[in-house]
Amino acid sequence: MYAFGFQFILMTLRVQLSGVTLDRFNPFRRTSILTWAVLSAHIAHVFLFGTSFMDESLMYLILSIMSFVSLLHFVVSVAGELRSILGINLLTMTKKQREVAKQKVLEASKVKGSH
Repeated sequence: MYAFGFQFILMTLRVQLSGVTLDRFNPFRRTSILTWAVLSAHIAHVFLFGTSFMDESLMYLILSIMSFVSLLHFVVSVAGELRSILGINLLTMTKKQREVAKQKVLEASKVKGSH
């Protein structure tokens, strides 16, 4: 069931990104089409033959994992592109920031040790 939530989040992020970049929004992506094709085939198979063509919980698990990986790939890709466009570091600390953090830890340990 998470596949639908991941699909919604992915589409929402794509709409927002296309609005910011003034790019054309394409709602028909491979992940969405594959997910809905598998679900449609499953519904048709149950309707015609009365049984599912695979275990439903496994099918939903596979679709959820696929949608989550697609969402994760999108987020990482956009963050990487923004990093390269803006020329900034993400999730990194400069040498000065590391020294300040180390100093704060030392000060905190001295205060804690004096109690």
